[in-house]
Amino acid sequence: MVHPEDGNNINYWTKKWGVTSFQLNDAILYTGSLNPERLKEYLKKENWLHAFFFALKRLFKNGAVRVH
Repeated sequence: MVHPEDGNNINYWTKKWGVTSFQLNDAILYTGSLNPERLKEYLKKENWLHAFFFALKRLFKNGAVRVH
């Protein structure tokens, strides 16, 4: 379960899914659920564009992609 009152738990899920805490809280409010599978499905549907840019940012940050 996702525990919104626990900062460490929120950090775990936001890093795992590549979303912000605001997006995770919105997903909790929208779905009315703390079930990780339901939240993940909502976030995947609603935030596919954000996830794409987050993944690109991670690639650049980790040095996997270099711009010349």
